[in-house]
Amino acid sequence: MDSLIIYGGKYGTTEDCAQKVAAQLDGEVVVSAVKDFSAEDLAAAKRVIVGTSIYAGSLNKEVADLLLSKRDLLLQKDFAFFVCGMRDYEESMNFIRESFDPELLQHAQAYAFLGGQYQFDKMNFFEKQVIKMVTKKEGNPVSGKENVSSLSEERLAAFINQL
Repeated sequence: MDSLIIYGGKYGTTEDCAQKVAAQLDGEVVVSAVKDFSAEDLAAAKRVIVGTSIYAGSLNKEVADLLLSKRDLLLQKDFAFFVCGMRDYEESMNFIRESFDPELLQHAQAYAFLGGQYQFDKMNFFEKQVIKMVTKKEGNPVSGKENVSSLSEERLAAFINQL
């Protein structure tokens, strides 16, 4: 297999981005949720692309565990990753630099922050209330009634071009 894309997220944005990346790659591409990927696929892949969300100030736990447990194998592969979330760009890039293993970060062929979405139609009442309170405190209040997107097609295209 040419490329394995492993993603982890809560509401579907990271999966959507993983599918968009896959659609632009040549060769055999397998897209898998982090909870479903196989060790055989990981071993067989020439290139591994990992996508993760930032939720409540942290990387997706399953993705963070994968990056830690498979670090040595990832360092032997062509490797790239992307992050989705609703933080601003500079804050998110700093988060990436602080959160990812420095050697994996240096080894990465490409990495990007693609933006994110508040998908209120997929959230429960409590999650909506938390998002409304946080965005109000940050000075960017949202109603909680309509989905909000900050996904950047330009950053996605630039990321794909680096692969």
